[in-house]
Amino acid sequence: MASGKLEDPVVLLVQAQGALKMNSTELAELLGFVPKTIYRWTAKRTSMSLAVLGELAPRVWAVDPKLAARMHACAAEAARETGLAPPPPLPQAAPAPAP
Repeated sequence: MASGKLEDPVVLLVQAQGALKMNSTELAELLGFVPKTIYRWTAKRTSMSLAVLGELAPRVWAVDPKLAARMHACAAEAARETGLAPPPPLPQAAPAPAP
C-alpha cells in the first residue's frame, strides 16, 4: 500500500480464508452471508464492502497478525475515503515476558 492504492480486497479475503483454514461455506457463515455471496466476491461478479475486511481482521489476527494489519489498513483507508465509520481496532500484541 506504499503507493497509496488500496490492496485488492478480494486477494486479502482469499488470504484470510486460507489463514483461517476455512472453506467458502464456513467463511460465509462466519461473516453472516450465504456461500454464493463469497463465490460472487471471489469471482469478482459483485463488489464486497471493505467493511467486511475490517470485521474479519480481528479473527485473522490470532493466526496472521501481518495479514490482519493489511486487511485493517485497507478497510480503514476505504472508510476514511468514504466518510464511513472506521473498522474496530485490532487486538494489541501481548507484552513480552519479563526477563
